[in-house]
Amino acid sequence: MGFNYIVLQTKTDGLVREVPIIYPDTLVHEHVALALQLVMSLYGNKPTVVSAGSIELSVGSCDGKSTSLGIKSRKNKDRILINNYPYMHGIT
Repeated sequence: MGFNYIVLQTKTDGLVREVPIIYPDTLVHEHVALALQLVMSLYGNKPTVVSAGSIELSVGSCDGKSTSLGIKSRKNKDRILINNYPYMHGIT
C-alpha cells in the first residue's frame, strides 16, 4: 500500500496557506478533494486544489499526478511544503 496526497490552498483575511493532505492510495484524489472542499466550505473557506500526486514516505519524495483531478505533482515544491509544514504551517 502506498500513499497519495493533495495540496489545498486557502485564503483567509489575505493570508495564503497551502495545506498538504496525505492519505492511503486506496482513496481517490477527486473524492478526498471534494469531501474536504465540502466540509471546509461549511466554514466559509472553500479551498483550491493546487497539486496532487503520490508520495513515498520512506524517502520523502513526491511525484506523479491525479488523473481524477487532472492535476500534476509539483514534485520538489510539494516535498518541501510537506517536510516544512510543522514549522511554517503552510504559509507561503
